[in-house]
Amino acid sequence: MGRRYPEDYNKNLLTEFITTNTKGSNFFGNIKIIYSDINLGYGGGNNLGIKNSKGNIILLLNNDTVHSVSFLEEMSNFFEKYKFIHIAQPLIYYLKEKDKIWSNGYKFFKFSYFLLKNLNFIEIATINRPYRIDSADGCAFLIRRDILKEIGLLENIFFIYGETAELCYRAKLKGFTNIYCNPLTKIYHDTQPGFSELHKKYFFRNRMMFLLKHFSLSLIVVQSLMLLIRLFLISIAIKKKRFDYKFIFNTIKKMMYGLIVGLKRRLN
Repeated sequence: MGRRYPEDYNKNLLTEFITTNTKGSNFFGNIKIIYSDINLGYGGGNNLGIKNSKGNIILLLNNDTVHSVSFLEEMSNFFEKYKFIHIAQPLIYYLKEKDKIWSNGYKFFKFSYFLLKNLNFIEIATINRPYRIDSADGCAFLIRRDILKEIGLLENIFFIYGETAELCYRAKLKGFTNIYCNPLTKIYHDTQPGFSELHKKYFFRNRMMFLLKHFSLSLIVVQSLMLLIRLFLISIAIKKKRFDYKFIFNTIKKMMYGLIVGLKRRLN
């Protein structure tokens, strides 16, 4: 069973806003609202939208983002100009620190402490033209519909975190390697640095599922050890130089769950 929304969920407010906003009637008239009685998570929710959508380019956009009215046109023109591009994202900044980058793409490092490294350490002066990345951020993720037809939709089992990275990994395995960040278009993400409660709940569990789905035994062992090291370092950071034993214990249980589920799916 999925998580049910409260009965007073504000979908009626959204419907009222769209149907009564005459100023944006030309735009809102093209919006189709799709309801789900249960919380399907990031993957399931976006898959529901994708199945009910039209158009050659699919945009997955977080509800906690802020962007200019030209954002959609700029990214659409980006795909039109560079027809070889399969997947893309804009440059994403923090909303509350508008000069600080949230995400400008990711790279896979299979034998590294970070399996997936955010490239936000790149100097802003160098970000003046589109460049290739390994994975686009799910906060603002664009993909050609034809690619989804070839590789399938988002992985539902994660619930949240890791879906777009896994999708990009699948795309690369199928030869769709033209994944780009377009730094000439930017949006803002209303989020905070750090390890949130949702990260605690799903990050390590989902990483184990990802490893079991795609990696060899040797890589699974290496990355599992890396994950444990990362878990201990994060627990120290949370408690400020003291181990958060409760966090470690609960997370290891979730990792074991991810290992079991991932192994079952692999064997099937």
